[in-house]
Amino acid sequence: MYTSAIENKRQLDAKKTFYVVMPGSSAEDAPNAQNARSRAQPDQNMGSLSFPDGAKENAESARRRSQAAGSARRADTAGAAGAARDAGAARTAGAAGAAKTDGAVLRRRYLGAAVFILIFSRIYNYFGHGVASAYMDTAWLIPLCCFLWYLALLFARRRTGTISANALAAGCATMTCGFLLQGILEIAGTASPYLPAFFWIGGILLAGGIAAALIGWIRIR
Repeated sequence: MYTSAIENKRQLDAKKTFYVVMPGSSAEDAPNAQNARSRAQPDQNMGSLSFPDGAKENAESARRRSQAAGSARRADTAGAAGAARDAGAARTAGAAGAAKTDGAVLRRRYLGAAVFILIFSRIYNYFGHGVASAYMDTAWLIPLCCFLWYLALLFARRRTGTISANALAAGCATMTCGFLLQGILEIAGTASPYLPAFFWIGGILLAGGIAAALIGWIRIR
């Protein structure tokens, strides 16, 4: 009986040597714990930790997606810059074309007005019973001078602003109306004290239009 007790103690010591029993577990769980510890230890022959193939594929896929997103952002940036350059060029060309068209329209209008007033004055003098007026005969020269002004700007490659163009148009219309009214009154043998206002206002507007054009050219320089 004493020998059996000694043998049992030796067997128990052997189990404690080869297996680690966790607190709260039985001796039967020791082999499972030993197997789990052996699996958790890194492979000493590999020299480093090895990753599963799925993790490598996921990392490669993420890298490729990042590169594709960067390429897309660069393409969008280049496209936006190109669109901005095209829009700027279109605006510049449109502004140049609009200025050229406005100058051509103004020249045609002033030339048409000069021809119309010349024909009108000749017809009026024809039915004036031999009475003529220097104001009536020279009224067509006012829009003609405006036409020559814009023609000179065309050859000089100059442009005028909106204020200058409007002032010249208003001054030309006011001065021309004053000349025609003065001619009509002279042919009719009468006069009006209000006619000098046409000449003063028309002259101020014409001078203001030319001055506005000169000031604009000085600022550009």
